[in-house]
Amino acid sequence: MEKLLEVISFILQRSPKGRNRQELAKLVYLSDGVFFQKYAKVITEQKYIHLEDSPYPMELNQALLHLKENRLIDVTPKLTETGISGYLLTWVGTEHEDEIDLNRQEKRILRKVLENFKGSVYDENRVYPNLYENYVITPLFSEIKFSKETINTKIHFFKRKTLLNISGKIFKVLFSE
Repeated sequence: MEKLLEVISFILQRSPKGRNRQELAKLVYLSDGVFFQKYAKVITEQKYIHLEDSPYPMELNQALLHLKENRLIDVTPKLTETGISGYLLTWVGTEHEDEIDLNRQEKRILRKVLENFKGSVYDENRVYPNLYENYVITPLFSEIKFSKETINTKIHFFKRKTLLNISGKIFKVLFSE
């Protein structure tokens, strides 16, 4: 659960307006999924279950309870004219990104995912269609698997352009996967 605590801390410290439980669960899942696509392992070492509204890390409730008990997060209701529409999780501990026990690659992936969802987490099927499909096709209340069979078959490879420069002149444009 240590890595999950570190990922949640990183996400909430970089979310000044806070996140709700569903957004947090999706961000953790997407971060693990993007990391898995690149390194064939997940950051948090969590199992995920498909709930009605999102993929959900199995130990997320325990992690949130731990952070709340240690006064690192605050939970406030989101009030609307019709009543409470969920709860907002905000970081209230000291900001200590340098002390977060994640390596450079893990932090880079987390920053990339957070950059795609600066506001709320919506329409993740446009940003990460393969990861969205991976949890949507999983039956409700079943484990969402991260495996080469379920993820790699849906990875959308981007072609990268490279320019070959000889004597200051552009010679050829090469495409590589």
